[in-house]
Amino acid sequence: MGGVLSRVYSMLQTDTAEKPFDWVESLTKELAVLINCSLEDKTVELLAKRDIVQICDTVLKQTKIAEKGHKELIGRCLNILAKVGKNERAQEQMVNSKTILITALLYYGCDDAELAK
Repeated sequence: MGGVLSRVYSMLQTDTAEKPFDWVESLTKELAVLINCSLEDKTVELLAKRDIVQICDTVLKQTKIAEKGHKELIGRCLNILAKVGKNERAQEQMVNSKTILITALLYYGCDDAELAK
């Protein structure tokens, strides 16, 4: 990975593991950078090799859609997963993750009023 991309990915890994006080905001911004970079096929391939699916799975386990800021973070996770879903390895990891599948169903299948209950 390139210098900036590697740094952002490293920050994402650290923030996911350590969960600093502003972890939701930090992860949201880091995922935004990775989403923009993943327009390139090479980046998608590198992210899939570096287990971005596992990181998103961990993040999704820690979020609650009804909490402030979490819905945007969930959306960013699902966005990056949609982009790396072009990679066969990433596809297999996503299909084997109950957390990702359930979160996607809830995020796209329910309206906000239902989720706030």
